[in-house]
Amino acid sequence: MRVACVMMQRNETHCLRPWLVYHGNLFGYANLFVIDHGSDRPDVMATLIDYARRGVKVERLLPEADFRDKAEFVSAALLRADATADYDFLLPLDCDEFVTMRDESGAPCCMFMSITSGFSGVVWPSLAKYCLR
Repeated sequence: MRVACVMMQRNETHCLRPWLVYHGNLFGYANLFVIDHGSDRPDVMATLIDYARRGVKVERLLPEADFRDKAEFVSAALLRADATADYDFLLPLDCDEFVTMRDESGAPCCMFMSITSGFSGVVWPSLAKYCLR
């Protein structure tokens, strides 16, 4: 099962690296798409460069890009991700959101097989009519 994650961030000094490590190990770095909304902190820029070398796709927006257009930026990135690979799921996430699933006992589980088994067999309605073209 192939899963892509799309995330938009700006100067996320505390959550960016953990988010990239967690989701990169879970789904593969090449399946992460980060929209950078004009970060200017050197540590954040270094993190983005480091993880781009590992395969993360980083798109940089100008700082003056209107944050209220976040839905359009993320939707466009989801469509680009969908056009580049045969993904089973496209997940728009924030930098402080980490994908988990609950196991049979109700405890959170962050293993790939548990998460993807939670996706399996689910019939999702088509969201194409809601995506920006």
